[in-house]
Amino acid sequence: MEKLSIHKGAKFNFTHIEVAKKLKEAGFSNADIGWAFGLSKSTIQSWIKKYPQFDRAIKDGKEAAIGHIVAKAFRAASGYEYEEVNEKYDKDGNLKSKSVFKKHQASNPKLIMWLLCNLDPDSWKSEHKILVEQDKQITVKLDGKVASKQIEALAGKLLDEPRRKIIENVEVTDNDKIITRGLPGKND
Repeated sequence: MEKLSIHKGAKFNFTHIEVAKKLKEAGFSNADIGWAFGLSKSTIQSWIKKYPQFDRAIKDGKEAAIGHIVAKAFRAASGYEYEEVNEKYDKDGNLKSKSVFKKHQASNPKLIMWLLCNLDPDSWKSEHKILVEQDKQITVKLDGKVASKQIEALAGKLLDEPRRKIIENVEVTDNDKIITRGLPGKND
């Protein structure tokens, strides 16, 4: 295989395809790939539109990078065993001692939940629910990051009212806003 010449203003040739794929697999952006070829990001974008093989290589490289990251995330989420090596050397650079320790990286429940919610959002959702059985129903939707103590305080305030109410479907999302449905009025 001939050596690829990467220089400022490089013209497209098919050897760019494999290099671009490898760079994309390594996490390079299209602008980074342009820099490596001595080109602008817009030239890379035009090559993607003009040359289907180049477009496919960019997409395949990105998919491979994402697959690698997801595999690492699964490993970190579920925990794993590894060896830690400790070597000691004398002043002349000769190995004096070597210790190998087997270690365990615990699973990461938050990462497990994040992976499930993002990779299978139809089956997994990140939400909190409080069910209190009483004579009336209130649906409260809490948007934003709400701690359990805040949910308990809200539930306590609602239950302390003269008329007992039901709290159902407390959902935690990204906006800081409370939406209530089915809230009984004074004339109920």
